[in-house]
Amino acid sequence: MLDFNSRSQTSTHVNAAIDAALVTANQATPPRSYLGGSRLGHACERALQFEFVKAPKDEGADFDGRLLRIFGIGHALEDVAVAWLRSAGFDLYTRRGGGEDGEQFGFSVAGGRIRGHVDGVFAGGPAIPGMAFPALWECKTMNAKA
Repeated sequence: MLDFNSRSQTSTHVNAAIDAALVTANQATPPRSYLGGSRLGHACERALQFEFVKAPKDEGADFDGRLLRIFGIGHALEDVAVAWLRSAGFDLYTRRGGGEDGEQFGFSVAGGRIRGHVDGVFAGGPAIPGMAFPALWECKTMNAKA
C-alpha cells in the first residue's frame, strides 16, 4: 500500500536550525543604546523605565526564533511595498539624500537616549481623497488581528 501522507519531521528540524541561528545572531547584536520612539506609547511605564535604564531581561523574555523569522519577513516585505508604491506613482523617500545608502529619517531627543525612525516620507503621488503630501509612511506587514 502506498501512503502519500507525509509524516516527515524534516521541516520541523529545518525550522529549528533556522530559529537557533537567528537567536544566536540576535544575541550577538549589541543592545540599543536608546529607547525607541515606538515604545513611548507603551501602557506600562515601569517597563519603559526598565528598558531606559537597561535592566536585565527576565529569563526567556528575549525574542524566539519564530518571532525573529516574522521580523525578517517584515523587513523583506518592506522592500516589496516600496517597489509597489513607487510603481503606482508615489514619490517615496526611504533614506536621507534619496539614495539607498543614506540614513533612515528619524529624530533624537534627551541626549540621544530616545530615538525614532520612520520607514519613509511621501513627497507626492496620485491624487487620493483625504491624502496630503508630504506624509510619513510606516510599513506594517502584520494583519490587524496580530
